[in-house]
Amino acid sequence: MLKKNFLALIVFLLFGNLMLVQAEEEKSLKGKTAPEISLKNLEGEEVALKDYYGKGPILIAFWATWCKPCIKEIKKFKEILKPYREIEEGDKVQILAISVDDSKNISKVKPFAKRKKFDFPVLLDAEKVAQNAFQVFQVPYTFILDKNGKIVYSHTGFKPGDEKEVEKIVKELIEQN
Repeated sequence: MLKKNFLALIVFLLFGNLMLVQAEEEKSLKGKTAPEISLKNLEGEEVALKDYYGKGPILIAFWATWCKPCIKEIKKFKEILKPYREIEEGDKVQILAISVDDSKNISKVKPFAKRKKFDFPVLLDAEKVAQNAFQVFQVPYTFILDKNGKIVYSHTGFKPGDEKEVEKIVKELIEQN
């Protein structure tokens, strides 16, 4: 019994420590320009993040095919951001989904994205280029950049309701332009 309680305490302390480290990392990128990255899209074309600058806010969702919270989060983003993606004049929000599936699972990403009706660019990061540059250690992980590439929001994990904060920030960024 004592061993189980001691083990539970150790796990609790390690998990709490991990969450504090993650929170510090999230804070460290806010206000900075996003790292310059280039990744391949589902068609094998090289895409640079800076190609999206100047067109409106950019939501970057790090996700994986095996991550159920990621899929729930992306579904919510599609729903709540639809009006902000259909703006005819001016800047509109852009969504980039960066898959963190490894080289063994990367072939599953394209059919998965098609089945889930992802209607935004999906980029592949099996080599962890973007994950390392953005300091992403778990998914889901979300960033919002302003139209100039400055990180204005970052968040790890997903629970229902998180999308409301994302919508608020996107709306504010669009209204600022």
